[in-house]
Amino acid sequence: MGLATLAVAEVSHAAAQADEWAPEASNPTEAGDTASVDGAVDDHLDALQDLGDEIATLAAHIHAAEHRFLTLIAEFDR
Repeated sequence: MGLATLAVAEVSHAAAQADEWAPEASNPTEAGDTASVDGAVDDHLDALQDLGDEIATLAAHIHAAEHRFLTLIAEFDR
């Protein structure tokens, strides 16, 4: 799998995870259900943390690939 394919697959996976959390149609606080609101917020923060981790991992892979690419070009030029 090429780097571009890997990047698209990882971004698509991260977007799908972020889409899993969606606010409820009704307002749970009106019914006095603050526990479910807290749980939803925690789930949302977890999804954002996971998304941030995937972004950082992908950035590290891109950086490593670019380093390898430039190293090979330098070797080719020599």
